[in-house]
Amino acid sequence: MSAARGLLRNSAALAAGNFAASMLGLFFMAAFARSRGPEGLGAFQFAAAVASLTTLVVALGLDILLVREIARDRSRANPLAAASLAFKATLALPALGLIALIAEIRYGGPQGQVLLVVTAAALLDVMTATFTSVFRAFERMEYEAAVMIGGSVASAIAGASALAAGWDLVSVVSCWALGSVVKAAAAYAFARGRFVTGPLVSSRAAVASLAGPSLACGALAVIGAIYSNADIVMLQEMASQREVGWYTAATKLISVVLYVPSLLMASLFPLLSRQGSALDKTAAAASYDQAFYALLCMGLPAGVGAALVAGPFVRLVYGEGFEMSATALVLLSPYLGWFFINLVNGTAMMALGRQRFLAVGTGLATAFNVAGNYLAIPRFGMAGACFTTVVASGAGAVLYTIVCHRDLRLPFRWSLLLRAAASAAVMGASVSALSSFGLHVLLVIPAGAAIYVAGLRATGVLRFPAASGHRFPAAAGAPVSAEGSWTRT
Repeated sequence: MSAARGLLRNSAALAAGNFAASMLGLFFMAAFARSRGPEGLGAFQFAAAVASLTTLVVALGLDILLVREIARDRSRANPLAAASLAFKATLALPALGLIALIAEIRYGGPQGQVLLVVTAAALLDVMTATFTSVFRAFERMEYEAAVMIGGSVASAIAGASALAAGWDLVSVVSCWALGSVVKAAAAYAFARGRFVTGPLVSSRAAVASLAGPSLACGALAVIGAIYSNADIVMLQEMASQREVGWYTAATKLISVVLYVPSLLMASLFPLLSRQGSALDKTAAAASYDQAFYALLCMGLPAGVGAALVAGPFVRLVYGEGFEMSATALVLLSPYLGWFFINLVNGTAMMALGRQRFLAVGTGLATAFNVAGNYLAIPRFGMAGACFTTVVASGAGAVLYTIVCHRDLRLPFRWSLLLRAAASAAVMGASVSALSSFGLHVLLVIPAGAAIYVAGLRATGVLRFPAASGHRFPAAAGAPVSAEGSWTRT
């Protein structure tokens, strides 16, 4: 099977899994929000943010290393997976004990209990990620998709049943957490005998290959998580739980959209890792070039569209009481566009071994994010958090784009950007007109997408696959094989 066909197969599998998991998660979150209001949603999402920070200490950036190392040598799957599990298990119990102590002393009551339950589920997900990383390294993402769907179904059914029964907050969250148990059992069952054969026994070589690089990757993961969750934690402490609920309701909608570029880059990462390890970076440059401009052309309409349909879409999903979430979504719409670019740049830099530079850049962005939130939230509340996030993400997108293009000796194609931006502007005007005529938001969104694609075709940006298999023109100075850069040679 060619690499291009494998990429499409894996992307389709992850798309199906992520779409199903996202819709089930959105269903539960919408039901939870309608049942418990902004305060209850804020308590749940605050616990999730703290749990996310805790799991980084346990994960140590090991999962992305597993994908990269096993993709290069699949015979090492057993010892590498065993080493990863051993590292994580050594840290998981102390981390859970620390959170239990903090939950009791700092919060207590239902908030503390919710924090403990959500953290325990998140730590179990960290262990499960070892096996899903093996699936990715073998480029068999259909197993990861099955794990995601199974766990999401269990969480949605159990959590929604608890809501319908009128159970208290802690019981509802505990039922929702059962999905993590289902995911762990399914991932282990799929991995054993297919990809991880024989006993799970580590080796000195496996430990050594993970221990050193995991420090840099772990630091990057910790810094990135602080960057991603600082706004939520600081809103909780400096504003109100109601504003946390409004803000996280908006970011949840953004996260659903971001599944699309995330799964594309997850499928591309093993291939780009192999290409990036070669002395000749021609294939890696061509793959990055195609991926960068594909995601750029996806991010533009996503950001414009989010700003234009925020009001009706938030009302559709969350109902009354979340009008301020629409305001947050409008303010965060540039961040949505920036994220597409940051994702492809981050993927390329990790594959090319530039994680130290990425960690330094992310550290600077995090320092700005924390300082900006500290200054802006007391005065502007949720709007201050939105502004700080947009500025930090935009600066990172510009910096990493310059670095990746320089390292791979690629020119930046300004004409393509301008033509795509013009198409997005036409789409935005059309969406505004359709909305003013009273067309339902679920009809406006696909209509806007169709108009944007037509604009890309009319301006020559989008080229439907010809014999070469290219969707975008190759960058000047980046030779591509006759079969395309995503075809294994």
